[in-house]
Amino acid sequence: MRDLKGKLQRLSGEESSRPASQRPALTRRYNRPGINQKLHPDDSFSRARRGMHEFVDGEYVNTHFGDVFIAKVRYPKDSVHGNVPLLSMKQISDRWLSRWGKFAKPSRFDYRTTIFVDTETSGLAGGGGTIPFLIGIGYLYRNQFCVEQFFADSHAVEEGMLDMVTEFIRPFDTVVTFNGKTFDMPLLETRYILKRKQSPFVLLNHLDLLYPSRQLWGLTLEDCKLRTLERRVLGFHRYDDLPGEDVPYAYFNYLRRGNPDPLYRVFQHNADDIASLAAILFRLWQAIKASEGEQTPQIHFSRGMILHRLGEKSKAVQSFERAREGEISSGRKLQVLLHLAMLHKSEGRWREAEALWLEMTGEPGPFHLLPYVELAKYYEHRTKDLHRARKIIESCLNRISEHRIRDIDELNYRLSRLMRKIEK
Repeated sequence: MRDLKGKLQRLSGEESSRPASQRPALTRRYNRPGINQKLHPDDSFSRARRGMHEFVDGEYVNTHFGDVFIAKVRYPKDSVHGNVPLLSMKQISDRWLSRWGKFAKPSRFDYRTTIFVDTETSGLAGGGGTIPFLIGIGYLYRNQFCVEQFFADSHAVEEGMLDMVTEFIRPFDTVVTFNGKTFDMPLLETRYILKRKQSPFVLLNHLDLLYPSRQLWGLTLEDCKLRTLERRVLGFHRYDDLPGEDVPYAYFNYLRRGNPDPLYRVFQHNADDIASLAAILFRLWQAIKASEGEQTPQIHFSRGMILHRLGEKSKAVQSFERAREGEISSGRKLQVLLHLAMLHKSEGRWREAEALWLEMTGEPGPFHLLPYVELAKYYEHRTKDLHRARKIIESCLNRISEHRIRDIDELNYRLSRLMRKIEK
């Protein structure tokens, strides 16, 4: 026993007396030019047992925190996603999308500096405990649409994955996501903060396609989920797809048991998501760029609303006129006429606005107060036709619901003022 204790003391003394210059030689060093040395010891046995590289085309890249698996997908030049050629993005070369996305400094769209990002996570609720174990980044390079997928096959290598993503996106200035402002980007920012790093995505212009999609197709589709847009807008159907709600279970099963099935299907799921982002982006630009083509009245109405918000009044008028020509419900027609009339008013086209307001007051559909008030103001202040203004107010009082007490009081006040002017 004494011999063992003495031996341990001697070994401890040797360790403490070892020169500091020799200690780094006992650990792994970072890669240096000309030195074939690992940044971090890998786990070749565990990796071989799991065998993700046997199911997904990719390679392991060594980082300071371990080996990160990177899968690469290359779509050929003539690839079509649903009904959209993936190289169609090369046609986009104006400021529409940056204005629509409310960029701080709207600029021309440049596919060479734009990336499409989608993450697969260990949970759907977000928060500090949710990890983005797969970060997919799509981009156009020459005549190919490419997807790089950074995969952390353990929690230990997450920081290495984040560092690689930071380096990869450095040349780009715009990121496109779907619901990324609510989920993907806040989650990634949280992971970077927890690693005491700045998220590189906060420096990029961000276009979240969920909101433009709702604005354009919200009236024609049952919802604007990504899967719905794929089917109804892109004509794209997935086969053997792993549902999004099953992704966290597949990842944890992989961590516990080392079973890559069905996790390897998540890579295809992620690549399909990213290709859909590129195709939806083109469809959105195509819809806002030109009113020609087979568009429904609802799409023309939505397009008019979007153009109106962007300040493109003449183009908005054209879209509303196209919507008016189609077969739409009486309620929707009333909305079209209302927005069209207000656009004419803002441009000083009073006769056109008057005709539309009169058409609205003669519609048998739902009652709307605004055209009556606008006509009364027009006749009272612009044409000085006080008797006609009085008749409009009286007609409005006959149609308005008795429960709208405040509006009735304001109409009676306007009517009494008109009567005093007429008497004078």
